[in-house]
Amino acid sequence: MVTGPETLARRLRLGPPQPMVLVSFIRNIHVELAFREMVRRLLPAAASRILTGGRRGRDRATERVWAFCSEFERKYFPIYELDELEPLVYSIPFQRMGWSYDAFHDLDLRVGRLLLRALCSEPYESTVGARVPLLQSLAEHVSIPHDLLVRIPDDGIRPTDLHTALDKTPYSAAAEFADWTWGQTDLAFLDCDDDVEVVDAEWSDENVRELARQWKLASALMDRVAALEAWLEQAPATNFALLLETVLTRLPADANQPGSDDAQDKSPSSSDRRADADLTLPPRAAA
Repeated sequence: MVTGPETLARRLRLGPPQPMVLVSFIRNIHVELAFREMVRRLLPAAASRILTGGRRGRDRATERVWAFCSEFERKYFPIYELDELEPLVYSIPFQRMGWSYDAFHDLDLRVGRLLLRALCSEPYESTVGARVPLLQSLAEHVSIPHDLLVRIPDDGIRPTDLHTALDKTPYSAAAEFADWTWGQTDLAFLDCDDDVEVVDAEWSDENVRELARQWKLASALMDRVAALEAWLEQAPATNFALLLETVLTRLPADANQPGSDDAQDKSPSSSDRRADADLTLPPRAAA
């Protein structure tokens, strides 16, 4: 069917914007300008496509935000997908993979991760509520022998002691896992959880470069942990026994035990990991 000239003209005619749409645009012009500058600076090759996208959709702003988040994640590092311009422009929404307080009570995890949790002490002031059901679950559902579980120190083993025992061994990722759960990797992706509000992660070139560098390190650390978890899952009781035996035989006699006053780990209490905690970027470089 051939469209007549009058019908075509009506479809192409653009009327004036609705008053409320115009008022909203003027009120938030600084957000729009900031977004355009950010897109052109960080994603120059895709800038035209992102900024002109969404013209046929009902919510052009949302579609442009989605397009930016998708393209940015492919080029730099994982960020949360937002729906609005203003929160996106305000701060880099990098994904936070740190361990929250509630995460220590989650038993719906892969077996290898549960075994590493059993080995490691926990950073919060009260750990009994999380460790008891964890050990019970490993005994009942994973068939880890009771006489093996009782060899683990009551509160687990601290990160510094795990590094002493496991660095330069095939099991060194267990110590890195402990650092991750304690929030002391010096990598923002792994040390922050969703309860932490980052107040100074502006879209500066310096912050983007720093977070891109940290993501490479964080991704590599998680890969090493995942490989150790997979190995544990091949023969949970046997391989966990090998790991635990390596730790216990290599610990120095005066190793700091959980609860020791001179322990060197940066043990955060519940109040230290509050929702309004500040994080200065870039953080100190990871070792």
